[in-house]
Amino acid sequence: MENYVNASYINGPLPEDKDIFIATQGPVPCTVEAFWKMIILENTKLIIVLTNLQEENRNKCEQYWPSNEDRPFIVGRFTISLSTEVVILDKAVIQRNIIIEDTVENIRHSVTQLHAICWPDHSAPQEEVGFKMIEIIISYVLGYRNENRESPVVVHCR
Repeated sequence: MENYVNASYINGPLPEDKDIFIATQGPVPCTVEAFWKMIILENTKLIIVLTNLQEENRNKCEQYWPSNEDRPFIVGRFTISLSTEVVILDKAVIQRNIIIEDTVENIRHSVTQLHAICWPDHSAPQEEVGFKMIEIIISYVLGYRNENRESPVVVHCR
């Protein structure tokens, strides 16, 4: 396991909004375990994904969650399970609820992932769906921040 995640804290617009986001690159095969370790250590409960896994036959991000609810996967000390997957905006946003189990520390952690699948690399989403997608993401982030002041939102692209 590579024990490094290329990530930075980002403050919010108000002086009291310290470290409300962590901006990072999407995991690559050798950083998936370190990514999940960061999620648990930071007590993150919301991940925003602004990339597709592949575009134009090029890998953009490693799929670090299971493909279906019946098949968890193990990466190092973590067992990753998908509890639900729901399309919340057709061809634009998928919501996944994921459970991470740390077998070494005996910790179970739940996280919601919002995956914006309509945002092409080096471009912008189509106007109508893009506005709806951004409204959904902002709504989730605001709701999350109201309930989780001490836990940063993780945002990543490729």
